[in-house]
Amino acid sequence: LKEDGIIRSRRGAGVFVLHKQTDYQIGKRVRFNQNLLESGRTPSRKLLSLGTRPGDTEEVRQLQLKRGALVHFYEGKSMADNLPIALFRSIFPANRFPDLPKRLQSNPSVTACFSDFGVDDYTRLSTRIAAVLASSTQASQLDLKEPTPLLMSTSVNIDNQCKQSEFGTTRLAGERATLGSEK
Repeated sequence: LKEDGIIRSRRGAGVFVLHKQTDYQIGKRVRFNQNLLESGRTPSRKLLSLGTRPGDTEEVRQLQLKRGALVHFYEGKSMADNLPIALFRSIFPANRFPDLPKRLQSNPSVTACFSDFGVDDYTRLSTRIAAVLASSTQASQLDLKEPTPLLMSTSVNIDNQCKQSEFGTTRLAGERATLGSEK
């Protein structure tokens, strides 16, 4: 089983069943559901937090908003075949998407909600990737042992008129996901 990549052992910790890594494509258009479906996985999300508040310094800078502007935040857990693979936080300009939190409660698809506001397409302006260690809370939410590495993606999306529409961070379980560029 070890030679076939089904299990792995770690001295002092035991033997662990390995899960097939989910290939997650990053590029000009990044869509969670579409990405997972194309990799043969069933996508799902669990809402952790949703609301509106004044944006912090980095959020208003990335979204090109005025200091003190309101933003919507959408935080959750992304899963592939009911296995948690990532924690995400998306920040949206509240003035552009007034009732976005209400819409996300009934339909967790950002793409579908954007369409409701006339944003028929959006693309990735920038993506930065870094390796970080999971906090205790993050490891628990992802059902991982501590310390474990995560791949952290920080990104900005723009609409088809080049206006910033989303600033986000995603922390992917390094042992459960790989990142690649579009083909």
